[in-house]
Amino acid sequence: MRVLVVTTLVVAAAAENFYRLPSPYTYSCKESRCVKEERSHAREQRSLEQCQLTCGKYGSLWPQPTGDVQLSPETVHFTPRNMKVTKIAASGQKVSEMLEEATRYFTRNLHFLHPEFPEEEKKPFTEQEHPVDNYLFNNQYDKFDQQQNFDEQRPNFVKRKSAKGYMKYSPFLKERNNPITDRQNFNIEITVTSPDEKFTINTDESYNLVVQTVDDQTTATILATTYYGARHALESLSQLIAYDDTNESLQIVKTAKIQDEPKFKYRGFMLDTGRNFYPKEDLMRLMDAMSYNKMNYFHWHITDAASFPLYSNRRPEMAYYGSYSPRKVYYPEDITEIVQYAKLRGISVIPELDGPAHTSAGWQWGEKEGKGNLVLCTGKQDEPWFNLGKEPPSGQLNPVNPEVYNVLGELYSDMLQYFDPEMVHMGGDDVSFKCWQNSVEISEHLAANGRESTSREYFELWNTYQNKAFSQLQEAAGQLVGRKVTPIIHSSSFARNYVDKNSYIIQVNEDVNSTEIAEYIKQDFKVIFSNQDQWRLDCSTSTWFGDKAKNCAREIPTWQHFYENSPLDMLYNLGLTNARTDAGQQASGVNPRDLVLGGEATLWSSETDGNGLQAKTWPRVSAMAERLWTDPILPVQGHDTAQKRLNTHRQRMVFRGIHADPIQPEYCMHDESACYSQEQYLARSTIPAQVLVVTTLVVAAAAENFYRLPSPYTYSCKESRCVKEERSHAREQRSLEQCQLTCGKYGSLWPQPTGEVQLSPETVHFTPRNMKVTKLTVSGQKVSEMLEEATRHFTRNIHFLHPDFPEEKKRPLTKEHLANINIGGYNEQQQQQQFSQQTENKPGDINEHNTASAIIHTPKEYVKFSPFLKERSSPRIERHRVNIEITVTSPEDKLTLDTDEKYTVDIQTAGEQTQVKIQATTYYGARHALESVSQLIAYDDVNNALQIVQKATIQDEPKFKYRGFMLDTGRNFYPKEDLMRLMDAMSYNKMNYFHWHITDAASFPLYSNRRPEMAYYGSYSPRKVYYPEDITEIVQYAKLRGISVIPELDGPAHTSAGWQWGEKEGKGNLVLCTGKEEPWFNLGTEPPSGQLNPVNPEVYNVLGELYSDMLQYFDPEMVHMGGDDVSFKCWEGATEIKEYLASNAREPSTQQYMELWNLYQNNAFSKLQEAAGQAQNITPIIHSSSFASQYIDKNSYIIQINEAATDKIIADYVNKGHRIILSNQDQWRLDCSGSIWVGDKTQNCAQDIPTWEHFYNNSPLDILYNLGLTNARSDVKQQTSDVNPRDLVLGGEATLWSSETDANGLQAKTWPRVSAMAERLWSDPTLPVQGLDTTQKRLNTHRQRMVFRGIHVDPIQPEYCMQDESACYSQEQYLARSTIPA
Repeated sequence: MRVLVVTTLVVAAAAENFYRLPSPYTYSCKESRCVKEERSHAREQRSLEQCQLTCGKYGSLWPQPTGDVQLSPETVHFTPRNMKVTKIAASGQKVSEMLEEATRYFTRNLHFLHPEFPEEEKKPFTEQEHPVDNYLFNNQYDKFDQQQNFDEQRPNFVKRKSAKGYMKYSPFLKERNNPITDRQNFNIEITVTSPDEKFTINTDESYNLVVQTVDDQTTATILATTYYGARHALESLSQLIAYDDTNESLQIVKTAKIQDEPKFKYRGFMLDTGRNFYPKEDLMRLMDAMSYNKMNYFHWHITDAASFPLYSNRRPEMAYYGSYSPRKVYYPEDITEIVQYAKLRGISVIPELDGPAHTSAGWQWGEKEGKGNLVLCTGKQDEPWFNLGKEPPSGQLNPVNPEVYNVLGELYSDMLQYFDPEMVHMGGDDVSFKCWQNSVEISEHLAANGRESTSREYFELWNTYQNKAFSQLQEAAGQLVGRKVTPIIHSSSFARNYVDKNSYIIQVNEDVNSTEIAEYIKQDFKVIFSNQDQWRLDCSTSTWFGDKAKNCAREIPTWQHFYENSPLDMLYNLGLTNARTDAGQQASGVNPRDLVLGGEATLWSSETDGNGLQAKTWPRVSAMAERLWTDPILPVQGHDTAQKRLNTHRQRMVFRGIHADPIQPEYCMHDESACYSQEQYLARSTIPAQVLVVTTLVVAAAAENFYRLPSPYTYSCKESRCVKEERSHAREQRSLEQCQLTCGKYGSLWPQPTGEVQLSPETVHFTPRNMKVTKLTVSGQKVSEMLEEATRHFTRNIHFLHPDFPEEKKRPLTKEHLANINIGGYNEQQQQQQFSQQTENKPGDINEHNTASAIIHTPKEYVKFSPFLKERSSPRIERHRVNIEITVTSPEDKLTLDTDEKYTVDIQTAGEQTQVKIQATTYYGARHALESVSQLIAYDDVNNALQIVQKATIQDEPKFKYRGFMLDTGRNFYPKEDLMRLMDAMSYNKMNYFHWHITDAASFPLYSNRRPEMAYYGSYSPRKVYYPEDITEIVQYAKLRGISVIPELDGPAHTSAGWQWGEKEGKGNLVLCTGKEEPWFNLGTEPPSGQLNPVNPEVYNVLGELYSDMLQYFDPEMVHMGGDDVSFKCWEGATEIKEYLASNAREPSTQQYMELWNLYQNNAFSKLQEAAGQAQNITPIIHSSSFASQYIDKNSYIIQINEAATDKIIADYVNKGHRIILSNQDQWRLDCSGSIWVGDKTQNCAQDIPTWEHFYNNSPLDILYNLGLTNARSDVKQQTSDVNPRDLVLGGEATLWSSETDANGLQAKTWPRVSAMAERLWSDPTLPVQGLDTTQKRLNTHRQRMVFRGIHVDPIQPEYCMQDESACYSQEQYLARSTIPA
């Protein structure tokens, strides 16, 4: 008899209006791991979060405390409304104020734990404003105004209202709990004994924390010597608190005791903001994340050769010439705010002014002011950069020009005034002798002093520079802060031979096994470790053609590398065995470990900016943070218990607004005993369970009220590249964006059109208020409505181009958002009715009509935030009109493989009017046309307006029918909004198929009306389910963006979660080999193992019900059926399979298991077609495999090929006449980076991580050609059929399997690599002889455009390369340019 779970499963939550499935699971702690178990009705339910708080000696604390830790197994529930700080006993008013701020921050983070707290409101905490002295800038521009026509705009220091900020968004303040929870009070008492509020390397960071509960009163008592210890205690206290979804309240460990202090004094992170700029808010969010990991030093590599974004009061020329734009400058009040923000979070900021290398931008004004050449070897002459330095742009300070040191002194003075630092980093690495060898000034200086041009003399030149720079630094320190400042310098042959051990700290970048490390210690240098093979973050998918690749380890450091890299073990392994004892050095009596201050992770930003910062950094740096705080001894069984704490900590960071990458599927967090390597499994079985890990001021300035440095540059188009030039007073200034729109045959269009393209070199300026859709000629009401929506999306994206549009408001408009929008005076319903009346057509008719200006409009959610609607431009710009006319001839509104996607665009400008005409057969062609038109429009920062290409003609259609992207939402869940944002990004690249791998063995998040048991047992939580209305919304959202959604229900492998209810309902075992008794690696390819039972007829009945629901939700053209990774090991051990084979007189063998697969596939196919019925024609897709190759009918299926591009099986499928979609895992797979997942993922990943060039160069037709199908590039048909091979290649698909990815890293991991594939599949371009540098410049611009639209895309180069497209080239590209006619 079937158990009726439907009524108990489908619970309507009135407030949110969606189904709420209860959870059938409870969690228990076994051997320090939370284990998932099905809950009986009589048993009390214990949530996963409650188990994580108390399971194991350290619960979910990160980093692991170094002293005594006692945690009770019970928790008590409370609401943050009843939490109070009842006592702050501090010595000194300043410390008391800092503690008050820290407790507010603590409280904010507790509110963030509610899963319904709005993600976009988790911004850096600036609620409490700190008045700061107004800087005296009265005279700073006087001299420069006369020389450079500077525009002086001083800031207005506006103090924001001290509103409660985040509080108004907190669901806790809108909910009421049960009386027991509401009665529980939570009080915090803090005592700090030291009045010292400045952080130094010797600051005492220890603390004691005690939590006690008596009846309905819980008290947390904190005792610390300094503010910084108390701040760490508050962080630990916050880690004893979690949200309990079962009770919908907070819970805290009932009693606890923690004694703690760090093992290393220096726990740092270095970020390079010179190659790519990071907005202030991103740096503040970085400080938040560092504080969650008890890190204490932020090394700010603020400038580099590429840009000089530091504003200097004494030398404003530096940022004037050196910044990427006036908006990309750190002004004094920005720095003060960041420094104060960091300080309150226990972090000291160390500024770096690199030299003598890594200098160019900002130093080029010397000769104009009579100071001679301040910088040499900038490569602006005829010498290529690779003859002068290690990466573009080349440049080194001129060590023989005395004026260099005067300027350095002024810069140091400003830095000391802004930062008040304890230490200053002076760089000192990567000095190029090639530069000084090529410098006339250096040669003359050496000759004048009777010295030869030798390596020895260049060493002396470096020493001269360093000594003079050091003197300037100390002189500035004496004058401004009245004390010496400790310089840090990079390890190098220079430093090792010349630097005084008593004056400097050495930052060691060498690999862990470098003997040079021991040499520094033997000479008694104080060191900070930043081993580039272990603690460097930027070495992934690298195509940067400086020397980065040489400095990157072959194997990308995973979180385990970051965790295992122990500074003291490093010394021990290099022969300094007393590093793990109390014995001193033989020569000095100093113990080696006392010379190791700590360590620092580094992130060089050649291919990173604020969009990918968080996912690239966390949780790998969290692992390093525990290494430096705790220096734990690794247990024999590896770090699986550390991993479970890191999983929880990473999840906590996500709740707090940090987009940290996952390290495993969420399944592993729900059952911490289930995910293990084979080595960990063997270790667990041989080691007793009781073995434990034992350890030896915020200035508020309105956005429009900041300094605006004008730009001294203009841009011209030379050989299809935008070249940066200094502007003369008489010359009209041309912005970079204007140049990018029109430079080269294709301007900034992406993907490259396949037909005729003509772009005029001129643009015209306009305001979006004057852009209207004036004419729609359409066939069919449905197409008309879709076009209306498409033009809204188009207009929205135009508003997003303004650099001041709030980033957090660039979000997809879900139904929930739209329901909550209310703007006075704006009547959406009335305008919809007006539009419907004017566009009403009979089916099949083609009508022409004009639209009023109010009809096609920006969605009202965006209107109120658009700076364009608050600003006025010049009268000329205000008068200019842009009118759009759209003609669509087909009434077809459904996208299929045969849909006509071609379009034409014609733009003409006459007087004060620009006319845009779009013609297309279908809605989908017209939508692509609107995307192309949007790419002919850019913001012009010079004129503070939009600009559009004055005249343009585009004829375009795709080369391949299928341009897809696959996302796995079974291993980790992706919220609806993130999938909708993915649809936006795909539409910007004219991609047309979203392959949704919706379920897997790890979870079943698809809600089935016919089988609610699937999500009830299979989802990670009731909040992590795709309900029917969610799917309908996503499918419709995708359709409007030209995308068809292909759902996948994988089988027979990749199944486990959600299928385990069969026996309860009398249907027998639906799934086999779930690994509950046998270790997963004996049954499948990854945890959890599981395969559908092919000999149980009930499996196919359930599949039929699921297919029926899927077809109803998705109305798809195609359905993916999976079909890969079937494990014969599973069937070999399954009793039911053995009995089935025996009853049919068949022996267990490979051939019989192949036949079992065929049995399953035929039955599943029949159920799919039965569900589709006569009305729907559904084409199944299946993964390539030995099964598919042997059994699949070429006329019924499409084959998705995952094999490498050189695999001959591709040609075999084509020779047999199969239609194929290519997803070559060595070229188009996205998730192969930093992988430590315990399944077989690593053996399926290519050794070289695919870069954007791999994605771009992987041509489907070239693959066939190289495999012997040479007619793929001609019109000749196959010998065995009437088909040309290229007609069998439908297209391609990028894949992202989510073992170590979720929504937090989705965008940066996907784009712009998939953009490169999108152009390959749309255009199939012929690669130019000179390489991809002109393609790269368009991709740079397209990537920037996607960022403006709210897609967090990783950069592929420093911004410098986009601002001077002629300057960044490889040696091969340089040679090609010089030999090929322009």
